[in-house]
Amino acid sequence: MSATSSFHTERLQRDEYAKWLSDLADWSHAVTVTCQPSLMGFDRSQSSTISATINFVHVLNRLVLGRTQIKQGHKIACVAVCGNGAYGDNPHVHLAFQAPSHMSYEAMKQAISCSIQRTHGLGIQEDIQHYTSDGWIKYMLDHGTEGLLVQLTTPAKY
Repeated sequence: MSATSSFHTERLQRDEYAKWLSDLADWSHAVTVTCQPSLMGFDRSQSSTISATINFVHVLNRLVLGRTQIKQGHKIACVAVCGNGAYGDNPHVHLAFQAPSHMSYEAMKQAISCSIQRTHGLGIQEDIQHYTSDGWIKYMLDHGTEGLLVQLTTPAKY
């Protein structure tokens, strides 16, 4: 297989994932969070980035929906992709969320920011924007589909 056909195959796969993920929810928030460096100055491992992201989404669900709703299996819609930056030294996560119908955009944005601050290992930088198009999902997947955090990819369940 030539490099061109491999690139084309990867691009088709990315587009198929993007279509599926775009249709998973009515996304409202596009989020990028940069991870804190490790305490010893070493590069942060991908597993610690994934753990911090899972914890962040759990904190957000609990903050937005409450413990009772969580115990009943309710979740906000989420998709997350881990990346390491162009040089592999900038661990970060791109996410998309669907705000519950009872929350305004600003209230959900505040809940996301608060959850980031409560999560150890995240929050050096955060950027929370309106989700405006499927281009965000495609951009997230430009890091490669191997960075997709399948365990966090969920439709809304209220």
